[in-house]
Amino acid sequence: STTTTTSTTSTSTTTSTTTTTTTSTTSTTTRTIIACNPAVDTCDDGIDCTEDSCDATLGCQNLPVPGFCPGSLCQEGVCNTTSGCTTVPVVCDDGVPCTTDSCDISRGCIYTSNCNDNIQCTEDRCNVTSKACEFIPDDSRIPNRFADLCDIKTCVAGVGVVHTNATCPPPVYSCEVSVCLPATGCGYASDCPPPPSNCQFNVCSRDLDRCVPTNCLPHVNDSADSLPFSRIAPRQ
Repeated sequence: STTTTTSTTSTSTTTSTTTTTTTSTTSTTTRTIIACNPAVDTCDDGIDCTEDSCDATLGCQNLPVPGFCPGSLCQEGVCNTTSGCTTVPVVCDDGVPCTTDSCDISRGCIYTSNCNDNIQCTEDRCNVTSKACEFIPDDSRIPNRFADLCDIKTCVAGVGVVHTNATCPPPVYSCEVSVCLPATGCGYASDCPPPPSNCQFNVCSRDLDRCVPTNCLPHVNDSADSLPFSRIAPRQ
């Protein structure tokens, strides 16, 4: 036999602070109850994934058995009480805007950062706590960072690689000057002027802290004893 039951629901809604309007709606739910005898009826619906039983009041009960239907990492097994086991796609959603949500058949749900500032020297990542992109400067990501030791390269967020000339320390000796060479970086070089006309070199003597002409020839009418400079370069 078939029995139809009807239920009525009333809903109250307040539309303003001074006036209250009450609206009643009626919904009708129709459910077919299949009468059965618990002593003899099995209520078998022929669906493997349902548990069949007879309730003296509610009639035949054919309820889905949780976990009965097989699935996969990306497909959830569900029991359709009409057709049996089927699958529905697993919903991968971490609620984080800066990730792309997908499902891999061998790994399941995957949440990949979609943050990209198009700056090579930054680490782009999605902070799942703040749900926002982060771009972390990393000098080690700068291409050819040490190709020119006089060109200091620094990664700046939102900007990229910033170039700055190397600042070399001042010289210790007055006859030297600080220099920077791309291959070796900071160093020191002689700051001595050209040698006198009768000398081949004018070198910076760190012992004397001054320029010293060397490899000098005597002037006309000068004796060797009167020469102020040695023909042999002083010790450096």
